[in-house]
Amino acid sequence: MTKIAILSSKRPTVYNMLAVWESSIGVFLITNNYQRLAIILAFMPITLIFKPLVVFPELTSSHVPFSFTLLGQYIAKNIIIIGALITVLKETNTALKKIE
Repeated sequence: MTKIAILSSKRPTVYNMLAVWESSIGVFLITNNYQRLAIILAFMPITLIFKPLVVFPELTSSHVPFSFTLLGQYIAKNIIIIGALITVLKETNTALKKIE
C-alpha cells in the first residue's frame, strides 16, 4: 500500500461528514452564533491535518523544511488560520468579560 493511498480515503461518507463539519463552522463564524464552539470545533480537524507534516515529511516538502509542496502549503496555511482563530477567541473572551 502506497503512502498516498494511506492518506486518501475512499469513503465518501467521511468526506461528507467533514464537509458538514467545516460548513457548520463557517456558518457559525459568519453569523456570529456559537462563536466559541465554532472555534473549538475548528481546532479538531486542523490539528489532524498536521499529521502528514510529521509522519510523511517527504510528501509535504521537496527540500526539507523550506520548499513546500502543495500539501505542505495547505498545512502552512492552516498555521495562519490557527493564529487567526486564537485572536478571535481572545477577542470573544474579552468581549464576554466586558459584558459581565
